[in-house]
Amino acid sequence: MTGVISQLLIVSKDPSANFFAESGPHSSAVLEGTVLMKLSSKIKNPRVSLEFRGVSESRWEFGGRLAQKPESPSYKVTRNTKVFHKSSDLLHDSKELIPNPMGDAITFPFRLSLPHNRALPPSYESNSGSVSYSLKCTVLYQDGLLSKSTKEVDVPVIMQIAEPVKEMLLTAQSDYAAEVHATSETVAYTLHLQSTNVLVGASVEVDLGIFQTPANTKLRLFRASLRLAGTFTNDQENTTGNAKYPRPLSEVSQAFPLIKIGGIGGSEPVRRQFQLYVDPELAIASFEAPLINIKTMLRVEIILDNSESANVTVEIPILVVPPLKSRRNGEMDRHQSTIRRVDSIADSIYSMASMATTSTKRSNSIGAPLSPPVNWSEHAMMHELPLLSLEKLGRAKSARRKMSVLQSEMEQMELNNPNRASQRFSISAAAAEEPVHWTPEMVLQWIQQFDPSAEVVQAFHEHQIDGGILINMTDDDLKNALGIASLGFRRKVLLAIGKLQTQSARCCSYADQIC
Repeated sequence: MTGVISQLLIVSKDPSANFFAESGPHSSAVLEGTVLMKLSSKIKNPRVSLEFRGVSESRWEFGGRLAQKPESPSYKVTRNTKVFHKSSDLLHDSKELIPNPMGDAITFPFRLSLPHNRALPPSYESNSGSVSYSLKCTVLYQDGLLSKSTKEVDVPVIMQIAEPVKEMLLTAQSDYAAEVHATSETVAYTLHLQSTNVLVGASVEVDLGIFQTPANTKLRLFRASLRLAGTFTNDQENTTGNAKYPRPLSEVSQAFPLIKIGGIGGSEPVRRQFQLYVDPELAIASFEAPLINIKTMLRVEIILDNSESANVTVEIPILVVPPLKSRRNGEMDRHQSTIRRVDSIADSIYSMASMATTSTKRSNSIGAPLSPPVNWSEHAMMHELPLLSLEKLGRAKSARRKMSVLQSEMEQMELNNPNRASQRFSISAAAAEEPVHWTPEMVLQWIQQFDPSAEVVQAFHEHQIDGGILINMTDDDLKNALGIASLGFRRKVLLAIGKLQTQSARCCSYADQIC
C-alpha cells in the first residue's frame, strides 16, 4: 500500500493565507482550517490527529558563547530546544476510509482552541534563538495484517499578541516615580515616567530633576537611552548569554559647564523633560518565553566632574507593545509612524526651549535650564527624517513660537538690500536675545552674514527653518537635509549656531528670574 495517501495538506480557513493566531487573557483565539487527504485506495483503521506545538530554542556557538550569526558549514551551532506548549485533537477514527468517488480530497475540518488563561509568547526569530509554532497532522493506518504506516505533514503558525491584551497593557497603571535624597557621595534627584508601557513607534516620556550635587563636585553630564536587552538560556549547560545589539533605540544627552547644584552657593535645581523614541526599525516587542527573555531598558546616568563613571545609574524596564492593528495599514502606517516621530521630536525640542516656564507637581523649586539645549543623538536627530517631515517640523514649531512683536520687527527689516551679501546680521535687542523664537524670515536674514549662495538661501526658505530648528541643527542636517556641500561654510554656520545656543540658554535663565 505504498503511496496510498497521495496528498495530505493542512490549509487555513482562508486558503490563500498562512496560519495566524492570537493568544492571551481576554482573547478567544482559535485555529481554524481543514486537513485535505487524497487516497489512491481505501485504508483500514485510519486515525487522523492534529497537534499544535510551541517550541523555544536558544543557539550556541563553540565554547558556550551565544550564536551571533546563522549556522553555516564553517560556523557550527548547537541548539537547546524546549517544547513549552502542546495540544491535540482527534479528527477521525474509523475502521476504514475509502477514496472520494469524484477524485477530490477528503476533508477534515478542525477548530482548535488556544489557551484563554495565559498568553503564549509571540513568534520570534534571530541568530541567537527563536520561538516557533506549528500544526502537525498525523495519519496512522493499518498496512497489511500486522504492520502500520504513518503519514505526516506540518505547517508553521505565526503567533501574535492579542489586540485586547495590547489595549489592556496600554491602559494599565504603569507610571514610575523615584525620589533620592542627597548623601555625601551621591546626587539628589527625582525621576518620573508617565508610563513604562509604550507602543512601538511611540515615545517614553521622562521627567528628570537634579537637585543637589555632593560637596566639592559639579554636574558635568547626563544621558539617557533606550536599549534592547535579550537574555538567552541554555538549560542543558546551565548557562546564559546576552545578545548584542549594535545601537540603542534612541538616546539623549546634555553636557553642562561644570555647575554646582543646590547647597550653599549652588545653582538652582536642573529639570529636563524629554522623550525617547521607540524606533520601529530597531524595536522588538517585549516578551518572555522559556529560554528567551526580550525586554527594553531605559538607562539614565548622571555624571559629575570627579569621575568618568556615572554617579547615578538607574535602569528601568520598559514594556514595549506591538502596534495595534487599527494603526497598521501598509505604507500608510509607515507614513503615520514618521509623522508621530516628527511630533514627538518637535514636542521634545519645544519643551527643552520652554523649560524655564515649566513646573512640576512634586516640587516648586525646579529652576530654569542652566545650559544650552540638549544635544540629540543620531537616533533622535532631525537629519534622519524625510525632507517632508523636516518641513512639517518647521511649520509646527514656527506656529508655536511666532510672536507679534517679532513679526512687527520683521516688517521693518530691509530684506531687499542690494548689499545684503556683505551686511552683518542686525535685529533689535529684544529679538536678538531669543534666537529660539526667530521666524523663518529672521533666519534667512541671519544666514546672510555668511554670504550664502542662492541655493543655500532657497534650501532654508523651502524647509521653513526657524530659530527653534536652527539652534538644534547638526552638520549632517546642513549637509544631507539642506544639501550644503561646502565643509567650510557648514563649519562657519555651526560655530555661529553654538553661540546662539549659549545666547538662548542665557535668555531663558534671565526670563525665569524676572518672572
